[in-house]
Amino acid sequence: MLTRDEILGLDDLPREEVVIPEWKGSVYVRALTGAERDALERMISKDSVSRARIAVLSVVNAEGERLFTDADVDRLAGKHGGALERIVNASLRFNRLTDAAITDAGNA
Repeated sequence: MLTRDEILGLDDLPREEVVIPEWKGSVYVRALTGAERDALERMISKDSVSRARIAVLSVVNAEGERLFTDADVDRLAGKHGGALERIVNASLRFNRLTDAAITDAGNA
């Protein structure tokens, strides 16, 4: 049985590399925290989230630290739409954000 300290001490936000040909490189997309996932599901259910917002939440460096801050959303929104779509698709898949979860969040 895990202890409280063991659970709180875990690095349980895995990441995976996503190749972005439009940027001639790759980025890491990570699992969202519970709070980030809740917020994202609510934004998606209300149709008030952008690709750039998902990228800001999801893209991290090799150590798992976010590359972008909330202040970067507008600038990131001006980047290649296909690149952002790759990040969004990877994040939604990696975080298992299903239509059912999004619908449930919108009803909460």
